[in-house]
Amino acid sequence: MKVSPKNNIDDIARAAGVSISTVSRVFNRRPYVKDEVRQKVMAAANRMEYCPKVTARRDTIAIVAAGLKTMQSGSYDSAIISAVVENALANGLKTEIVSLYDIDLVFENFVQAVIGITYDNESVEKLRAIKNAPVLMINNVVDDYPYVCTDHKGGLKKATQYLIEHGHSRIGLYLASPAGPTWGTNQRLDGYQEALSEAGIPFLKELIGVSLPRVFEEMARICLIHNPTAFIICGEGLAMPAWYTLQLLKKRVPEDISLVLFESPGITPYLLPRPAILKQDFDLLGKVAIEKIKQIIAGTNKGRIEVILPTEFIEGETVRQLK
Repeated sequence: MKVSPKNNIDDIARAAGVSISTVSRVFNRRPYVKDEVRQKVMAAANRMEYCPKVTARRDTIAIVAAGLKTMQSGSYDSAIISAVVENALANGLKTEIVSLYDIDLVFENFVQAVIGITYDNESVEKLRAIKNAPVLMINNVVDDYPYVCTDHKGGLKKATQYLIEHGHSRIGLYLASPAGPTWGTNQRLDGYQEALSEAGIPFLKELIGVSLPRVFEEMARICLIHNPTAFIICGEGLAMPAWYTLQLLKKRVPEDISLVLFESPGITPYLLPRPAILKQDFDLLGKVAIEKIKQIIAGTNKGRIEVILPTEFIEGETVRQLK
């Protein structure tokens, strides 16, 4: 990394009370270093915001994600990470995927930059521990971090307007929010409410479901008690649970209830009838994120990076025209 450190390895050794060779062993992740010694060295280096002048990993970026332990093939997280990795390789950059809970590795490996794929406040606070590399967020707007996002608000507004144009006014909305409100879920809710307001349709809180682990219970509550004529399911990982729930409730799509899903690359192409979907362009998201990371590394970006990419609405066969 072409960064002039404020301190050098001698300063780190003195602050940690160890030898220079021990500091070198810690930074190079050599064996036979006690964990308490490694922690002392890393704590001292973090306090001093130490960065080496040159490292063997100078072409490496870290992808820090919160959901690695539960990530499934075809899920939103796997699609995003795959797109970022492929575009990084095409641009001559190596990648290292790091769990949010192993965030010390970002410092130890001295990567040039970090891409954050994490959304709740607790996870974002963990990202703030990274001092030795710039951080770019994907699909999350956080304080002064640069970001590349898709237009969640615009996408939900399009989908809601489409349903309204087809005669629907009681539209259920399911938001995937496992750890409280996030920027993305708030944006989606805003788009939904804005479309209803512009059409003169009252917003009904009872038509909203938010509990990720209770998909069946929440959708059953909304469908059986409040009788929506349509449902928008927000979250790539919710396509199959929502589809399965409607089958259990003996709700035919679209005869009994109309449905809009977020595209899930490994699921929605195989559903019949062909679903109406909101599609995020994962490849474009990864491409733009890598372009911006390269600008940040080279110092050629002008001003804060704030990119919002369009979300596409694709008509399918799961929306019924009401009389």
